Amino acid sequence: MFCIFYCTVCTEYACSMQLQIESVNKNVWCFFKKVPFLH
Repeated sequence: MFCIFYCTVCTEYACSMQLQIESVNKNVWCFFKKVPFLH
């Protein structure tokens, strides 16, 4: 579900993966890397 949101912010790579949990984790990591005010 959140995969779509994170992919729009970062990358679609994780969304293309079959494992949702892993894809979400990758997107969350990428999201934090892309958004400076969350650091």
